[in-house]
Amino acid sequence: GMSIKRKRENEEVDDEELDTGERFRGFIHDRIGDKMFVTCDGVPPEFADRPPKITKKSQAPAGLDVGSWITFNLLDEWPGENWGSLLAVDIEETEPDPDEALSSAVALEAAGFTATGEGMMRPRAKAARVE
Repeated sequence: GMSIKRKRENEEVDDEELDTGERFRGFIHDRIGDKMFVTCDGVPPEFADRPPKITKKSQAPAGLDVGSWITFNLLDEWPGENWGSLLAVDIEETEPDPDEALSSAVALEAAGFTATGEGMMRPRAKAARVE
């Protein structure tokens, strides 16, 4: 996967703990129905194949979409179970730095999203005709 550098608001945290109060940072890379999924390098390795999700329970701010950068906390809805994604909570939209903006744009372009207007990502429209 791509390396996305994680900003730390508090340098004295223990990376082993989910509940240190450290906020995670990442971008929304997919939307399926009413769920959105977040790419975040700070997620513990055992959750690497289960990206954090945003659902109604997250009570996310309005206006988030694929390509949005956010900071958030993680809630394990099923502690001790080996299934289910972590739930992103306490979400705040944030501005990516240039490196982050580039990394998310590259990842989303590879996934078939294309930038439009305000840096938001939309699924690439099927071309009606070949030029």
